Amino acid sequence: ATLVFTFIGMKTQEEAVGGRTVINVALETGTVALSEVVVTAMGISREKKALGYASTSIKGEEIASTKAANPIVSLQGKVAGVDVSSAQAPGSTQNVIIRGFSSFGNNQPLYIVDGVPITNTQSQSGSALNYQVDFGSGINALNPDDVEDMTILKGAAATALYGSRAANGVVMITTKSGKNTGGKVQVSYDGSVTLTQVGRLPTEQKLFGQGWSGDRALDENGNWGAPFDGKDRVWGNVVDNSQKIKPYNYLDNRIRDFFDVGVGYKNALSLSGGNEQTQYHLALSQNKIDGVIPTEQDSYKRYTISANGSHKGKHLTVSSTINFSSENTKAVPTGQGSSLYRSLNEIATDISIVDLKDYKGDKFNTLDNYFTPYGINPYWVLNENGAEQRSHKFFGKFQVDYDILKNLKLTYRFGGDYEASTSETHVAAVRFTEGSINDENNGPADAGNYQQVKRTRLQTNHDIFAAFNDRFNDFSVNVILGWNVNERSNNALQGTSTSIDVEGFYHFTNTLSVPRAAQSSSQRRLFGGYINADIGFRDYVYLTLTARNDWSSTLPKEANSFFYPGATLSYVLSDFLKNEMNIEPQFVNFAKLRVAYGQTGNDADPYAVFNKYVSGFASNPAYPYVDNLSFPLNSVNAYKLSTTLGNQELKPELTSEFEIGAEVNLFNNRIGFDAMTP
Repeated sequence: ATLVFTFIGMKTQEEAVGGRTVINVALETGTVALSEVVVTAMGISREKKALGYASTSIKGEEIASTKAANPIVSLQGKVAGVDVSSAQAPGSTQNVIIRGFSSFGNNQPLYIVDGVPITNTQSQSGSALNYQVDFGSGINALNPDDVEDMTILKGAAATALYGSRAANGVVMITTKSGKNTGGKVQVSYDGSVTLTQVGRLPTEQKLFGQGWSGDRALDENGNWGAPFDGKDRVWGNVVDNSQKIKPYNYLDNRIRDFFDVGVGYKNALSLSGGNEQTQYHLALSQNKIDGVIPTEQDSYKRYTISANGSHKGKHLTVSSTINFSSENTKAVPTGQGSSLYRSLNEIATDISIVDLKDYKGDKFNTLDNYFTPYGINPYWVLNENGAEQRSHKFFGKFQVDYDILKNLKLTYRFGGDYEASTSETHVAAVRFTEGSINDENNGPADAGNYQQVKRTRLQTNHDIFAAFNDRFNDFSVNVILGWNVNERSNNALQGTSTSIDVEGFYHFTNTLSVPRAAQSSSQRRLFGGYINADIGFRDYVYLTLTARNDWSSTLPKEANSFFYPGATLSYVLSDFLKNEMNIEPQFVNFAKLRVAYGQTGNDADPYAVFNKYVSGFASNPAYPYVDNLSFPLNSVNAYKLSTTLGNQELKPELTSEFEIGAEVNLFNNRIGFDAMTP
């Protein structure tokens, strides 16, 4: 008699019993690598070779190794066709564009965490030109150490099941869950310290100094004066019958010297464990980042808690995931006006910036005596102006899986995402002492302003679907049939004061003018029915058919239904040669050809169908930004038709894609490429 010993990924080995009571066997590693399994639409796991569309997965270890506070940073330079851009300020938004711009409106992908969409709207204040602040977006709330893997679904055929929200691609994130540890508790800790510094700075001309049109002018902030000659020359204003003197030459690294080395701290602790029936995972994290700008005006602090658990019975499995984050973001505004970046770049290249730091004790650096009336000391801007947001985010899911038959499962998944934030921005009043140098030169006087914005965003998502999988001789069949209900609402309340009375105290009671209030709210619903069928033949040919129909509340009633299909074909050439032709090239480990066609629909923003009324106002035709009138005026209110007109003939936006691609791995998977049509 013989015993056969087998194990996944190992060579099978036979041993004769021969009356032995103890048999020790050392299995050898198998020569055939396991097929890679990836998480696809609706959280269903599939073999990567069966996919007829482009997808890229990044493991949690690789994501955590970046030591970044935002998991999306790990995508930079690692996924073909995916562009990640950011302002690099602590806590700022990571903009992700998959395969270029495809829509006239929003081009950001849909983020799915554990099968549930989450809100990733950017929070910002100010206008597009003046005093703009980026406080980050919802994905910031996710701790990278909690990520098991991340999959990027790129094409329309890959994202059709998620409907209009996935028109720009999908970033699917699966968080870590408990494992069967035989009842033991596994404890993991990860801590790190990161250092950052400014990379590139704008290139400057080094031939001419302070002045304009070739003339040296001591009150100018321009840098097109007389040529540098290296001689000692006076500069700045005359204060108390004295004036500063310095060599008239170009200063290297004067802006770089302004910045500090940024420091970040991270601590993450997790506990997990379980048995065959019950499993759990609990994680805590703390992040603190102080950016490259002096002081803590560009800082980010975050605390996260995540917990998930599951219990499996005979036919029923119940699982849930809960995530909570608390964030505090301090940001330095950009744009026009008295912003830090404008002030730094409006200083001639022969003037040392770090020597301007003492703007209170050094009489030459004060508002009254600053060397130019056309700008403000950057250290004054940094310390007197400010922007801060405190936010909280709570998201997760509850899921029930019921095994109707061995190969038929019914799933209900409820997901929710709630976030609330309060942001405050203030610009200090610029007041000159009467009779001072800059007062007489009509410097940039400003009454100051203060703004507070409270935002709440809520998203709920329901999915109920049946999944069937079976094998019939040479054919494998996987079918998903489901229904989705998604609702999103946003509310914002904003208060603005355009003058500050007591310096340094920012409150709506501390104003010389009546504060203004603004309020906005929106709500939208989306219903969708979908089907996905995967048919495989002998494990080397796979056909996938998808179809979805959506009903959107943001479109006219007669045009709020839209249908879009998709189809993919995947042909694994390496498996065909091996299984059917008994040919196994020594240097080719994997080769697959694929073709895909798909559509995704996209609805409109809320309230774009009918014309809207807004509060009445009257602009000064001579000076549009001065002495404008707005209602209510003298206890009289008025409304006017918005200049943004509605369109009752709106139709859904349909995006179609056709893709041909190939994936090849060579020389024991040392070399690989994934090529596709644009």
